[in-house]
Amino acid sequence: MRKIQLFGLCISALALITSSCSNQGQYCTDNDLIPKEVKVKYEQNLVVPDGSDAFKSIDRKDFVDKVLAAALTGKVKLYDQLDLDKQLSSGELNKIVGTWNDTLVGIDEKKVDTTLVVRQMSFNKDELARILFVEKWYFNSQRFVMTKDVEKWCPVRVYQKQVDSVQSEEIKKMLFWVKQETDTNNRPNLTLLKENVSYEFNLTNESVPEWLTDLNSERFVSIILDNVLAGRVVAYDYFDQKKRLSNKEIRESLGETVKEYFVENKKTGGYDTVQVFSKFFPEEITSVLFVEDWFIDWNTLRIEKKVKSIAPIRKFMNYHENGDEEIEKKIPFIVHLN
Repeated sequence: MRKIQLFGLCISALALITSSCSNQGQYCTDNDLIPKEVKVKYEQNLVVPDGSDAFKSIDRKDFVDKVLAAALTGKVKLYDQLDLDKQLSSGELNKIVGTWNDTLVGIDEKKVDTTLVVRQMSFNKDELARILFVEKWYFNSQRFVMTKDVEKWCPVRVYQKQVDSVQSEEIKKMLFWVKQETDTNNRPNLTLLKENVSYEFNLTNESVPEWLTDLNSERFVSIILDNVLAGRVVAYDYFDQKKRLSNKEIRESLGETVKEYFVENKKTGGYDTVQVFSKFFPEEITSVLFVEDWFIDWNTLRIEKKVKSIAPIRKFMNYHENGDEEIEKKIPFIVHLN
């Protein structure tokens, strides 16, 4: 199986609950993860890192153009990034993602004095590079079905701020919230945004630990591994998804090894073969890769997701024969959801 270099996305947290219902917004009660009611909050990068052949994102430019155009019409309900009860006016949105006048202090060289300069400023669309999602997640182990219910999402501006003449720092700024309230009288007019969006989702988050309050990553990983190793779910090679993996191949990809050594038998003068078994460590699964179809209603900016596949990502120390050590990431297998 190929080994790949996966680049960590600034995606910050995972939390799961399970369900017995289908995707697209139905609520579920048959949960296999604890706690039963879990929300997940995480950032997702809209730009695929260079050199990664495992990830696939939406068309960022087209998405940004349409989202900002819808926002600036004033017809979509959008809310302040720090106050979800405050709906933003058209004028306020224009100052956030449109065009506005800004007053700057300049220097009049002739008068050797300061002066006020009014400049027209425009939002740089290239800086809208991430989305902050808040979702409810459901997973039913028996039916092997997973549902993500997006409650709200927020576009995130990412830009560099110059600290001094040499150094700069990355700044992230939330722009506005899209609250996805259920309207029983008006069904969403969903269109396909992108098929097979694939991204890495970290199971740990040191920078924002409160996003992981409800996370039970050990149970989530064990449910996937138990189903696969028991043969209840078919596992495929990630890079050749027509190839079904045997139990032996799965275990080897997870790090389980059997090594043979020849040991001298002093009684017989010959050599005996000794096998040494090494089990895999589930804690090496530090992230997962999701494959999803994304849908959007351009009238309300409502986003819905259909989870199609999950692949665990194993992070481990590889010890080479020359004595070198190297941290590697590997996708042992991928499973498809019902």
